[in-house]
Parts: sequence; structure tokens; C-alpha cells
Amino acid sequence: METERKKTRGEDEKIVAKDHEKMEVDDYEEKEISGEEEAEYPPIKNPVWRLILENRPEWSFIFIGCVASLINGSIQPVWSVILAEVVKEYIFGLSGEALTLRMRRKMFRAMLRQALKTLASSVLISIGNLGTGLVISFVFGWQLALVLMVFVPVIILSGIITMRVMGGAYNEGKAAMEEVSKGAMATIDNIRTVAALTREETFAQLFSERMWEPHKVNVKKSVPACAAFGVTQGMYYVTFAVCFYYGAELLKDDDIEYYDIFKVFGCIILSAMHLGRVVAFAPDANSARKAAKKIFALDEYAPPIDAYSEAGEKPDKKSYQAMVTFSGVYFRYPMRPDAKILNGLDLTVEPGQTLALVGESGCGKSTTMQLMERFYEAEAGSVYVDRFEIKSLNVQWLRSQIGLVSQEPILFDLSIAENIAYGDNSREVSMAEIIQAAKSANIHNFIASLPDVRVKIMLEINIKQPHALMMQKLLERKGCE
Repeated sequence: METERKKTRGEDEKIVAKDHEKMEVDDYEEKEISGEEEAEYPPIKNPVWRLILENRPEWSFIFIGCVASLINGSIQPVWSVILAEVVKEYIFGLSGEALTLRMRRKMFRAMLRQALKTLASSVLISIGNLGTGLVISFVFGWQLALVLMVFVPVIILSGIITMRVMGGAYNEGKAAMEEVSKGAMATIDNIRTVAALTREETFAQLFSERMWEPHKVNVKKSVPACAAFGVTQGMYYVTFAVCFYYGAELLKDDDIEYYDIFKVFGCIILSAMHLGRVVAFAPDANSARKAAKKIFALDEYAPPIDAYSEAGEKPDKKSYQAMVTFSGVYFRYPMRPDAKILNGLDLTVEPGQTLALVGESGCGKSTTMQLMERFYEAEAGSVYVDRFEIKSLNVQWLRSQIGLVSQEPILFDLSIAENIAYGDNSREVSMAEIIQAAKSANIHNFIASLPDVRVKIMLEINIKQPHALMMQKLLERKGCE
């Protein structure tokens, strides 16, 4: 037993010795490894730049990628701004155009039915800009915002003065120029008379002399306009200087961040400048209100002779003979109540009869036709068509049965075919009917001699044969051929 114990103890000592040697070897290897890790490498300068240089062959691709990244990054904010502007301009522009067109149609329709005697989106944007700007400014820099608030009334007042002064100068110059234009248009309208008298040089000289008047007005008004503009711009720069000076003081004391200075500046000053320009047109809002009142009053006024009224009789064409009778008709024009035009006129025109009314100017020739068309009402007496007094007939029906070519016919700046077709707006007129009307008026050969019959503009027609073309328009109506 003793021998076995010694043997076992000896084996254990050998194992321990071997383990000790192994541990020493491991420690040595670890020291070698740690020695390698702790070895000092030479210092590397600008590793990122060297990495970029290593990528030199692909620089062209990198440049394109950077540009694409910048574009990609800017698309969202730029698109937001563009979309907002487009929507704003489109919506307000569309609504403004629709309102203007609607009001023009109402006004034109209202004027046609009369007897012959008879800025919001910009303000909202500006107020919204300033209100929102004040809130943002006090959030990011209340000290600077308080200082700049002192300049807000000054900036708004400067903008108002500038816009009003410059607008007044423009209006006076425009009025003077309109007077010159009236004289020029009168000369052009009567160019045949001017040419016949060989007075072209005289009227050209007269036009040049009249042009001095608007020139004098513009020179006179430019002085206060430029002075107001200069003072306004000076106030802007004084405000800028105070803003950035006080902002720098706050920045030095760590009371504000530098980028907050620009936020406060932009929100208050720029908004105030915009509001000042818009408020300058505030007086025009009152004019717009008065104009709207007049438009609606005219639209709602029912004249005694209503061309759009559906009231009145419309005789059947089969029984309609078109005999016209004036019985004891008295008439004076409302604008000339002292001048008696018709004094108990008695006249009968049989169906198919041709009658010429001859007399000196002002004797009532045109007045007779105007009474028959119901442009005016007779003071006394009656006008009959067949057995119907014209007051009992529908106005539209009555006028559609009468063709009138005045002494100075007016043609539209349209093609010949369009002018002829305008004689009947109740339907779509065919080209065959237009040609037939031209032949009936004995003007077809003249039209055919023009370079382009269908699209020829009316300048030459207006000069040569306006009455014949007006006859075509009358012949286009059914029942007047």
C-alpha cells in the first residue's frame, strides 16, 4: 500500500510539472503575441484624403453621384415651394378670372337690355405672413422681436406712401397719354378724309406736339415718386442695420443663436414690407365695393323695354303680313326734350311696299326706324305691325323680323363668313347659306376675288363695301330673304 501511494504521488508530481511547463510556454507565447500588438506603426496623415485619392479613377462617377444626391435632397423642399406657389396662383387666378368673366357678362347683358336713355387674396396672404411671423419671431428671439416691432409701422407706412405716390404718378401720366391716343385714333378712323385733304404731315406734327404733355407730367411726377422710393429704401436699410447690430450684441451675450437672428429678421421685416405694399391698395377696395354695387344695381334694374323678356305675343308666320302703321306719333329724345322730332306722324307701309323717307338732318327719318325697333317709346300715339301694337309684341321677336342697315355700319374684326353668319345667332349657319346670302346681296363676286374667302379679315371690306356686307347679314335671317 505504501509503495502504491508513493507511485501515485510520483505520477501526480510529473503531471503537475508538465502542466507547469505548459503554462510557462503559453505565457511566453502570449507575451510574444502581446508584444506584436503593442508594436508602434508609423503615423498616417489624412487617411480620408488618401482614401479619396485611391478612388481617383472613379472620380467622374463620384461627381455625378454627388450631384445626383444634391438634386435628390433638394427635390422635396423645392417641390414643396413650387407646388404651394402653383396651387396658390392657380386657385386665386382661376377664381379671379371666373369672377371677372362672370361680372363682365352680367354687365354686358344688363347694358344690352337697358333702354337707350338710360383684392382679397393678397391681403389675406400678407396678414397671414405677418401674424405667423410675429409668433415665430417671439419664439426664437423675443428680445430682437421686440426691437424690430418698433420698425413695423414705419415699414408699412413707407410702403403705403411709396405705392400711392408712384401709383398716382402713373395714373396722371396714363390720363395724359389717353388724351393723345384719342386724337390719334380719331385721325386713323378718318384716314380717308385726312388723305383726301393731304393733311398727313399736319396730324403727324400735331401728334408729336401733344406727346409733350404726358412727357411733362411724367417728369413732374417723377421727382416726388423717386423721393418717396428713396426714403422707403433708406428706411429698409436702417432697419436692417439695427436688426443685425442688436442681433450681434445678443449673440455676443449668448442670448440668441446666429441662425435665429435670420429667422426673426425674415419673419418680421419681410412680412411687414409685403403688408405695406398690399395695404397701399386698400383705398381701391372701397372703389371695388362701389363698382360692385353699381354692377348689381344695373343687373337687377328692369328697364321699361326689356330685350330679354319673354313676355309679349309672337304672331304666327302664316298670318303675319308685316304691315306697319304709325298713328298720331309724337316723340322727343330724352336728352333733347326741347326739340320735337315727330309731331303727330301718320304713316302706313303696306306689305311688299318700298318706301323712302327723305328730309333734312334731324327731321325724324332714323327716329321712325328706332321707334319701330322699340329702341324708344313714343310719347303719344301708337305704332302697329299688322293689327298688333308693338308694345304688345315680344321685343326679341319684333327685332328679329326687322333688318336695319345704319348710315355707318359696324363690322366685327372677324372673317367675312363669320360676319355674315353673325346675322343669325339662333343657329349654326352653313357655308351654303352664307354663299347664298352673298349672292343675294350682289357681293359674292367681290368676295370671291379676295385671296382667301373664308379667313379674309375685314379691313378691306370695311373700307370698300360695308353696306353690302351688312345686307348679307340681314339676308341670313330666316324670314327676311
